[in-house]
Amino acid sequence: MRSSGIRLVAFDLDGTLVRGETCVEAIARSLGHLHHVREFEALSPRQLKEVASARERMARWYAASTPAELL
Repeated sequence: MRSSGIRLVAFDLDGTLVRGETCVEAIARSLGHLHHVREFEALSPRQLKEVASARERMARWYAASTPAELL
């Protein structure tokens, strides 16, 4: 088997490396929740209760969608 020489692959899913719409924002936009995601992303990591609550809300959006809809 030949090696392709690739030693590292990086995926930027949250806008850390590349600016623009994140995958979370793209999914939320298609589900009609973009404004909620933007509120979530504005939270400080120190706001533990608020962050946990936002994550639980986001999980409920995804649970109501099929994998095909999320893709």
